[in-house]
Amino acid sequence: MKLPFSIAKFKQIVFIGLFSLGFIALGLGQTSVSMKVDSANVMIGDHIKAEIFINNATQSISELDLSSFASIKNIDYEHDTTRYEKTADIEILESQGWNIDHSSGSWILRKMDNKGTSNVIPIVFSIYNEGKFAIKPPKLLQDSSNVIYGPSSIIEVHLPQKLTNPNDTIQLNPIKDIMKTKANFSDYAVYLYGLLIIAVLSLLVWYWFKKRKKLHSIEVVDVPVEPIIPPYEKALNALKQLEDKQLWQKGEIKLYQTELTDIMRSYLENAEIVNAMEMTTPDILKNLKLPVFDVAHKNQLSDILQIADLVKFAKATPDQNIHQQFMDLAKNWIGETHSRLTSLNQNSEQS
Repeated sequence: MKLPFSIAKFKQIVFIGLFSLGFIALGLGQTSVSMKVDSANVMIGDHIKAEIFINNATQSISELDLSSFASIKNIDYEHDTTRYEKTADIEILESQGWNIDHSSGSWILRKMDNKGTSNVIPIVFSIYNEGKFAIKPPKLLQDSSNVIYGPSSIIEVHLPQKLTNPNDTIQLNPIKDIMKTKANFSDYAVYLYGLLIIAVLSLLVWYWFKKRKKLHSIEVVDVPVEPIIPPYEKALNALKQLEDKQLWQKGEIKLYQTELTDIMRSYLENAEIVNAMEMTTPDILKNLKLPVFDVAHKNQLSDILQIADLVKFAKATPDQNIHQQFMDLAKNWIGETHSRLTSLNQNSEQS
């Protein structure tokens, strides 16, 4: 009886099968690192939530190398070098249970304690320029051999739709680095003037005490007390003065938006709602916890502050109609907030 294949052929098939099983087992036992983001399409400054997955680690992982985040290339830069920046302007905002070490220009993610191994590490980051970016998973520092890294996560970052102006070909200029200049006299003039003022005041105080000894009577001078203006009246007066300046009509859009948001922040602080002068826009919105602030009310304040931030820091050019709309919206917002706070205080006093 003739066999369909030879013994040598049979041995070859068995060898290939065993080799394949061993290779698969080796692959299943290798350490792998991957990353997943919650959204692939975001606006500038949005919080992007990501999860880093570490599987089959041979030892406890306490350090991750995020140096790739410092030089993420902008894919769109290859097609338009005028509109887009070459690399991502990225900031890591949160890393639960882990600390970011930026010393000596490094991007090292270190575990806050050495208890256990974290298979899933959540982080939150933001990108502050427009374009398309490929985010690579971080590298392992302790277990760096035979590691399989997952594919990059592609994230598209775009401008808010409110800033789209059909008459402009470029709505947002790239954010440029701060230019350093050589020190000159003007850099130290304020300190010299300060010392001079202190010296003059010291002489005046000494002279006053010397003359006072020669006086036999004390003259009491009534100092007029300025009336206390409620926060909402002060804010409305400031808005009226800003409107009379007609800054945006003269092309001074950045100055107009800056003064408008400063008035809103001062009102929030003077009305003891939130310490707005010390906070960023996301922090202000996060701390509006009084029941008088519903979703619509928060969204109105968010529109005013976020658009102004883009105009001030990203040189955005919004539609001309937005300036007057935001002025009217700011007046209504302050008036409604004052009415709601007054009702809330009256109800708390009655109870």
